[in-house]
Amino acid sequence: MSEVEAKTIDTTTGAPPDLTAALHRAQAREVVERYSTYAAVGCVVPLPLIEMATLAAVVFKMCRTLAIHYQVPLSQTRARSVVIALICALIPTGLGNLTTAALLKIVPGADVLGFAAASMSAAALTRLAGFSLIAQFESGDASLPTDLAVWRQRIKAVA
Repeated sequence: MSEVEAKTIDTTTGAPPDLTAALHRAQAREVVERYSTYAAVGCVVPLPLIEMATLAAVVFKMCRTLAIHYQVPLSQTRARSVVIALICALIPTGLGNLTTAALLKIVPGADVLGFAAASMSAAALTRLAGFSLIAQFESGDASLPTDLAVWRQRIKAVA
């Protein structure tokens, strides 16, 4: 094997760096999709406050899982701050969706539609948060910001 070939192959997987990065990104996207499903199932509960708490817990766990995946040290208190900032950045997008879904759950006959809307909204918001976290981790900036403006910028770039 030549010296050039040795430099272009990842020693841990034996694959070229581009393929390794693509595989790493695909695995991170699988994590996001899994937690999006958890959020969708968690929002079947008919109480809006519990739905929001469930969504926050799912995003928190997803943030911790992605940090481990990208080998970024993240304490529980730092993760909590990041998730609060991220969820606050999602409020303009998600509040209307979740409020509409909650109101539909109250209307007799439309409650099934309300449960479906809440589940789809929770999955979409979790996916958006996850892809924003992936973009942040892949940017090379290991410090996760707690600034709302930074997260709103990330969300607009991902959406």
